[in-house]
Amino acid sequence: MKFFKNLNNKVDDNIIETYDSDMRNLFEKSVENNLTGRELEKSGKIDEAIELYERNVSNRFEGNYPYDRLAIIYRKRRDYDNEIRVLRTAVEVFENNQSMRKDISPKIDRFKKRLDAANKLKQK
Repeated sequence: MKFFKNLNNKVDDNIIETYDSDMRNLFEKSVENNLTGRELEKSGKIDEAIELYERNVSNRFEGNYPYDRLAIIYRKRRDYDNEIRVLRTAVEVFENNQSMRKDISPKIDRFKKRLDAANKLKQK
């Protein structure tokens, strides 16, 4: 909470409100990126979809969709370095997730399995 205190060491509701609004906007933009990315993939514009998914990964989006899609795309392209990078980020994001969602642990396990497989493919 110290980040939300003003110079008088009191919690500043305006700062909290602004932070909440910014996070909500980032989440909405990330969801929009995912939906647009899916449509771009359907129309064969894979590189453009990658750009949108990568934005979500760089923002550490707490949904699995961009990580799943990028892992699949990079695997198909045999771009194991990028697949590994994305999967490592996914594991980190979900391991640090503080929510009470029950689907976090299975997602981490799934990402770790894919990461192991990608590492093995890279070593071939």
